[in-house]
Amino acid sequence: MDTPEEFNDGFVNDVRPEYRAGPFTVDVMDVAANVISLVPNENWWGEEPVLERLNFAAYETSATIPAFQNGEIDAVAVANRPRYEELTEWSDEGYDIRRGQRMATCGFVLNGDATTLDDVAVREAIFRVLDREQLAAIQFEGINWEEDTPGSWLMMPFDDRYEDAYPVEDDDAEGAAEVLEEAGWVFEDEGDEYRSRDGEELRVVFNTFGDDPINQAMTQAAQSMAAGVGVNLDINNQGSGQFGDVVGNRDFGLVNMCYGKAGADPTSAPNQFYSTGDGNLTGLGDEELDERISELFGIEDDDERFAEAHAIEQEALSTYFHYLAYSNGPVITAFREGLANYGPSLFETRDWTLVGWESDAGHDGTDTGVDAEELEDTDEE
Repeated sequence: MDTPEEFNDGFVNDVRPEYRAGPFTVDVMDVAANVISLVPNENWWGEEPVLERLNFAAYETSATIPAFQNGEIDAVAVANRPRYEELTEWSDEGYDIRRGQRMATCGFVLNGDATTLDDVAVREAIFRVLDREQLAAIQFEGINWEEDTPGSWLMMPFDDRYEDAYPVEDDDAEGAAEVLEEAGWVFEDEGDEYRSRDGEELRVVFNTFGDDPINQAMTQAAQSMAAGVGVNLDINNQGSGQFGDVVGNRDFGLVNMCYGKAGADPTSAPNQFYSTGDGNLTGLGDEELDERISELFGIEDDDERFAEAHAIEQEALSTYFHYLAYSNGPVITAFREGLANYGPSLFETRDWTLVGWESDAGHDGTDTGVDAEELEDTDEE
């Protein structure tokens, strides 16, 4: 079975198969071909996997549907209108489309160490000026999906314990302008398009990746919203494969990304988003928040612990304005006909030992994808 990694962190050269403890282990990693090939792990203590080989391949977003059509991969995301139409207009046979709620929060991460974003007033102005509902509408156009705009990174809005922690009103250009004026960001000369302070233009680098048209439309919409209050949201687009290096090295200003949720318990999430640890990509946090986060794990009562997690989030967002949520979104994926036990699953962990092909599919999947014998194992040295 071959699957794409459209929003990948890039392949690395230090994969150590002996460290893996799951049902599959690395057999071949071909960095040049952007393919990593897995085989059943002989040291796995659970049920034997159905599949004899599992390949993951990295593609630019625009190349994934052609790859699916050509039989190079067996699953492809079609969670926006252009991609859905590209596939369904090609053929209505040979695949199944499965859809469900995405267990993730998506939004903008603001790097507190980046130029101009080191000013909390600039970050607050971005929180105020962006119309999150409009950005989500661009994302969901033509796919029959509606949802409430999320204001938290910790829990899904359908959870009874969910609380909206968005710290200000959005779509508020007037409020954003007032915040910037008070911080000294002004139009220094008549006719200026963007604000400045002490001769420095109010420029925020917006790092984007790949060539997906919906992402490009959302990016341009955000850029236009920011320009309306004199903020130059300067787009720096790179290939999808650069995402891991840029984000991992914190070499970005503002970046659009999604965080998946492993479960409904938010206890560990504040440590990722709001502490001073390495997991917090914004670089913003403080000792008081760190202490509260560390004490979370000692609160035995679930409701009390979850409430404190939300309180930490509200405090962090209203202080730092660093994680801007605008959507959760759907999972809409096309799967080659006959592929079983693989698809949207909410919080359930996928059991890779059960993924395989139905007996009446008319094939076993070996007629698609890359030939493992043609791959070249990358030298770890």
